[in-house]
Amino acid sequence: MNLPSRQWSSEVRQLVFIGFSAITAVVLSYSYVATVGLSEMLFAIVGAGLLLALVVILPVILLD
Repeated sequence: MNLPSRQWSSEVRQLVFIGFSAITAVVLSYSYVATVGLSEMLFAIVGAGLLLALVVILPVILLD
């Protein structure tokens, strides 16, 4: 019985990593929302997303 290989391209793996990181950021910021507020949480998530994008994109740019 041959199982299909699960070789994903690097782009798909990066998207999965970014999605998992975004979900983790939302879960971890739940208590922050309860104490500070919704708008500050949204800014924190956007900032974390931008930081994560830099962490993912800069090595690709610098290594190419």
